[in-house]
Amino acid sequence: MTMDLARKTGTTLLAYSGTNATAPIEAFAAAAEDIDRAEHTTPPVVTSAERWTVSFWADKTVDNSAWTPPAGQIARHESHGTGVGRISMLATDSGQRDPAGDQRPPDRHIELGGQHRDDVDPRPGARRSLIEHPNRRGRERVEGPGLRPPRRHWCGPRRGG
Repeated sequence: MTMDLARKTGTTLLAYSGTNATAPIEAFAAAAEDIDRAEHTTPPVVTSAERWTVSFWADKTVDNSAWTPPAGQIARHESHGTGVGRISMLATDSGQRDPAGDQRPPDRHIELGGQHRDDVDPRPGARRSLIEHPNRRGRERVEGPGLRPPRRHWCGPRRGG
């Protein structure tokens, strides 16, 4: 990534095997917000059956020191920057294949950050798809059958309370 000025950025890299290497994204939905509040509505997306959900949130405010993932999502990576203009991020996934239909989490909210969402359509014989999430005020969801959780040396599930 090349930038013409000095800027703060944040990147989260999740690697999933079993995705379609040529067209891993089935569908997506996004919502951006320029207001400060502690909770944001998740955008809906209609998917086929047997898809995994991968979500990403990013926030660039001084007030964000913790994320609370929505019900049904497993935290895979959480980070918080320091100083002025710090960036905090959370990456989650469903940990299992989801049914067909509207894939909003039951509570439809996450604390802090806007949302952006993608869905993945892996096909038999696919090797691996790398999904890179550059910093943005948003949420990303990637869904597909046969996805496996990220390898622990990239970002494993969070343990403890």
